[in-house]
Amino acid sequence: MHTIRVSGDINFRRATATRQLLLQHLADDDGLVVDMSDVHRVDSAGLAGLVEVVQAARVSGRSFQLRYVRDGVRRMIEFARLDRLFSYAEAGGPIPCEGC
Repeated sequence: MHTIRVSGDINFRRATATRQLLLQHLADDDGLVVDMSDVHRVDSAGLAGLVEVVQAARVSGRSFQLRYVRDGVRRMIEFARLDRLFSYAEAGGPIPCEGC
């Protein structure tokens, strides 16, 4: 399983590029872990891109997990009622939200 670190906000400006990057890495291995420790915010476009990657992983029989998800990002995922869709590979627990 491959791990990739995503940095910055995953928003409408970066959602497409982030989705394409994750899909590319997902296709290169049997699974993907996304290190979200440097992601402070995600909007609806970012969530939609992550959902597309989750769906692609399921269709292809590959694993897709999020790791080190900050509290603010996790709350956004829960607010959108997508928390059951994502699998978390936690090591050390969630990262506190800074400036929320």
